[in-house]
Amino acid sequence: MTAPTRRTQAERREATIAKLVTATIEAIEEVGYHRTSLNEICARSGISKGGMFRHFDTRLDVVVAAVHSSQLI
Repeated sequence: MTAPTRRTQAERREATIAKLVTATIEAIEEVGYHRTSLNEICARSGISKGGMFRHFDTRLDVVVAAVHSSQLI
């Protein structure tokens, strides 16, 4: 039996950012921009606020990343 391969730090970072962006897109679609709070994003993604702030400086930054990711504009 072989040991499972470990993900690199870059892979873990990308996965975390993808979860946050996906959660942001879903929240905006379901509850609207104004009701998409940090709590909403973190609850949907399963990532703590501290984890979110490790990758994004503000709520607006994660929203902008979501827009760029999904080409909502």
